[in-house]
Amino acid sequence: MTLSLAGLDFELLVCIFGVCNVAALASLASTSKLIKNASDKRRGKLAALKNIPFNVKELQFANLRIDIVTFADAVKQTYDNPVCPLLSLEQLKINGKPESFNKQLEIKWPCMFFNETAPIGNAGLAALASAWFSGSLGNLQVLWLTNNKIGDAGMASLSNAVASGSLGNLVTLDLRANQIGDAGMAAFAGAIASRSRSKLQELRLGGNQIGNAGMTALAAAITSGSPGTLQTLNLSYNHIGDEGLNAFASAIASGSLVNLEGLHLRRNQIGDSGMIELSRAIANKSMANLTTLWLQENNIGDEGLKALASAIASGSLASVRFIRVDSNQASETGKKQMRDAARDR
Repeated sequence: MTLSLAGLDFELLVCIFGVCNVAALASLASTSKLIKNASDKRRGKLAALKNIPFNVKELQFANLRIDIVTFADAVKQTYDNPVCPLLSLEQLKINGKPESFNKQLEIKWPCMFFNETAPIGNAGLAALASAWFSGSLGNLQVLWLTNNKIGDAGMASLSNAVASGSLGNLVTLDLRANQIGDAGMAAFAGAIASRSRSKLQELRLGGNQIGNAGMTALAAAITSGSPGTLQTLNLSYNHIGDEGLNAFASAIASGSLVNLEGLHLRRNQIGDSGMIELSRAIANKSMANLTTLWLQENNIGDEGLKALASAIASGSLASVRFIRVDSNQASETGKKQMRDAARDR
């Protein structure tokens, strides 16, 4: 439907469970009256958001012409409605590439979508962080910010929110295909290390600019025991080499990632040295619950695959179902060792 609020036309899709659409329209009509004399169109946008019916269980915004800073302000401010209806929101997904938006996996409700045509960048993430500091969106469990040109400055803003406890219920954080480097990774690692009761289960940072220093910082946070709840770690398409993987292997050996089920390290700069250290950590059964291990498109040769094959043959990866080591530097001899280990298992 198309509504006119304070001179601003926008499309709003509201799916309501348990009440009729007429009630929703009545509420929005009331909103229109409240702000019809407002000269500030931005205030009109905010008021419109603030007066969304409380009994909405599924809320989607399609082509909504409200920028992320305006949305953040709506979360922080009350205007005519003293209670924010977004307090029950569990998922916030902002994707900088609308064409890939429908490829998401399982979705839980209530959920809000921003199908943005432009990335929110560091400034947008800083605005969101300020909203979290206000105490709003405290029930947020899934934060999806892929393809948004977020760099170290934006990651620092997010890290401050995490360290404050404002995102204490966060289970999934997806920051794939951004511009986060070692400094941003170090800031985030410090934030999660300070939260001893983190609930984080999925951390997806593939397609960024994280190198050895960032991986070492993350390893230090993991060694400290946080987040011990982590089940999926995606660091594919970064710049992590043997130095970073050696530090990560030490973190694994500490037993701090016993719940990890998926480890994705595709297309980094990992060679035999890092693979040998990772295999040693695996061999002590520190990742007994691992089911998926992606190591393809690195620089791993025969020695690295030999070490991994030995770990597999020892029974240390009893739960593993998928291992990918294709497109590395191994010869047919190294590949055969992996096949033999898998077949014997």
